[in-house]
Amino acid sequence: MRTLVLSPRYTDDSNAMWRAATARGWDVVRVRSYKGDAIDLDVAKHGPLIYGETLLADALAEPLGITVIEPSPQWLPELPELYRKRPVQLATLGEARRLSSPSFIKPVDEKTFKSRVYQDGGLIDPDFALEDSELVHISDVVSFELEVRLFVANRRAHTYSAYLRNGALAKNEAGEWPLGDDEAKQAMRFANELLMDAKVDLPDALVLDIGRTSDRGWCVVEANPCWCSGLCGCDPRAALDVCAVASKPKAEDAKWTRRPKA
Repeated sequence: MRTLVLSPRYTDDSNAMWRAATARGWDVVRVRSYKGDAIDLDVAKHGPLIYGETLLADALAEPLGITVIEPSPQWLPELPELYRKRPVQLATLGEARRLSSPSFIKPVDEKTFKSRVYQDGGLIDPDFALEDSELVHISDVVSFELEVRLFVANRRAHTYSAYLRNGALAKNEAGEWPLGDDEAKQAMRFANELLMDAKVDLPDALVLDIGRTSDRGWCVVEANPCWCSGLCGCDPRAALDVCAVASKPKAEDAKWTRRPKA
């Protein structure tokens, strides 16, 4: 049996994961705070896995005796151009702030500022003071008609759904995230080509966002930790399986292990 550890924040997604875990007969613990002493450490005896903010993972992974894995900051910039179809640079916030031409700029870790196209890097306005050493991704401006989210474990998409359409959430008035049959076939054809490519290094579990453009076809938008990504219409039962892969027993340092900021 496993134990799902949730953050103090109640969301539709965390509630959906709670229901998926209890239906499987797993224990669920929702912690009181993002502190290492916010949980009974006996949970560590029952295969804990985390679903929540990076604050949750950074506070509790060590006390629970686990590591959580995620794509490295270098993953997208080093992805073969065949799948990126645009230049993506790993840079510092200081470098991004000196840009004078339109670029898409995204923080690598926390959502410390809005990911979007900036006409000038000096317009980046974080919610709080950030060091110039913070890592960001800088890429060419690309317009995505459709974005699809996939929860991936061991090079297989366990669940997927439409995520964005022309930059807006793909959720309709009925609360559904519809994806047409032809759209799904196109998306999975591209995703499976990438997932089966031995030249593409991948963590055992991640969320992969792919998108369709009018001029470049399908390409990778970004990759994120599965344990802090929104479901966006994906099946919570399958997402739970992926998150279970992402929380591993404490072991030697590994390429994909998340390391909290000092």
